[in-house]
Amino acid sequence: MYLGILSVLLVLLGREISGFRSLLKAFPSQRIVTRSGLAMTSHEVSTRLSGKKLLIVQNKGGGHGSLGYYLTENLLKYNEELKVSSKPPVHFTIWQEKTNFQKSPFKETIELQSKSSNIFSIDSSALNPDSKPDSVDSFDFVIDNWSKSAQNVSQILDSRRSKGIPSQYVFISSAGMYQQEELYPLTEVAKVKDSNDVRKTELAILDQLKRPELSSIKYTFLRPQYLYGSKSSKNYLSYFIGRVVRDRPVPVPLSGDQLVCLTHQQDAASFILAAIGNPKAQNQIFNLGTHRYISYKGIVELIHKAVNPDATKTKFVHYDPLHYPNWKSSNSNALFPFRRDTFITSVSKGVELLHWKPQYSIQNELPKLVKEYIQSEESKKQWGDDELKFDNEVLVVLIFTFSLIYLIFLFLLIHSFSQKLRFNRRESGFFRISRSFRYKICNFVNYLVRLERIIFDEISFNNLLATKPVTSRISLVGLYSTISAPMILPSKSAFGQR
Repeated sequence: MYLGILSVLLVLLGREISGFRSLLKAFPSQRIVTRSGLAMTSHEVSTRLSGKKLLIVQNKGGGHGSLGYYLTENLLKYNEELKVSSKPPVHFTIWQEKTNFQKSPFKETIELQSKSSNIFSIDSSALNPDSKPDSVDSFDFVIDNWSKSAQNVSQILDSRRSKGIPSQYVFISSAGMYQQEELYPLTEVAKVKDSNDVRKTELAILDQLKRPELSSIKYTFLRPQYLYGSKSSKNYLSYFIGRVVRDRPVPVPLSGDQLVCLTHQQDAASFILAAIGNPKAQNQIFNLGTHRYISYKGIVELIHKAVNPDATKTKFVHYDPLHYPNWKSSNSNALFPFRRDTFITSVSKGVELLHWKPQYSIQNELPKLVKEYIQSEESKKQWGDDELKFDNEVLVVLIFTFSLIYLIFLFLLIHSFSQKLRFNRRESGFFRISRSFRYKICNFVNYLVRLERIIFDEISFNNLLATKPVTSRISLVGLYSTISAPMILPSKSAFGQR
């Protein structure tokens, strides 16, 4: 009977914590990978682009929504260098998808544009077939950070034919099309999801360039991964920062040792400009990322140090996303922003062919982003069910599961003690529990104490739930200290002779 109960409990417990320990433990909490190489200087890029005309087609948001701002910022710096050397500036036009220009980063982009007469901003309605393309000059290069379909690509290319076609078409794609694999980091030849919308757009561009009148255009596909920065319109890191600032435990999948590649927007902008007009980038696909990888737990640890340098503990709650397949939310702070497993890409190809090198690291930038978050209005907002409902679901399941296990083991321990007392009184008719079995129960209780601390990282359960705080529960630590403490890991002689 007892062995049957123990088997059922072990199955239930194993199901809840199966994802907590992962083979990814082999990876360190934070890993930095560096490669040697001579990086291309801004002077080389500005000289190559001198006198050229660029068209930047910019979307209104998402992970790539801030690239227009960072590209503008970099191009203005190039023009300052060209002015000093008496060379013609880079002329570039931004076709901006309709958006709220009072929000960041579009507000700052407009401010940058006011500083130069070489920048022109045109509403994306100019891409309509009914618009007059003659109102816009021809371009040498196109940076497409907008297209989501074959129709979008056709609108951009067809609107330029009357003025001449560009020599290079750079499409800002996405690394999100890559399938999960066993070998990391992923290279440009890794398997992709054919159903991915961005991948379909890449194929649509290739089909368009097969047309005889467009066959001279060279393509370049750039696949960025998880862009971040001060002006990012989609902030992946607010999921972590928001919880740490509010003294909440951060739910992380599995062990939290999985690695992710976070790319600074400035590095992404410099990579794009390094590919423009570069013969080695023609008809090529590049991953756009960094060599510096970090774990999910590493992100939380860095944020904790930035918020409270004297903190000795970092709060995590581990869970397996596969146990919650129906989670959906339009709130970006509600759902974990990255994949369940390790997902990192290699930028070796860009480093070797374009002599590009990332300049920013998440270790250095996170403290700045935390400070900006604390000073922003976002940090003053009260988080409720929209942001924390999934956190609460994970916590309730874990608390209920462990509390149920504690109750059952409390019953087993009391029953074991009662049997021992009855046996000592030499009363007949009672089932006898052996000394070794009682010893195994106590050892297992001690194991659960350690397991609880591993899973919850010794966080305070009184502050876990935002809407309805847990004020009391059956705690194995309490059971350990009040009932079974004398029985945990004793010598076998403490149980007496059989």
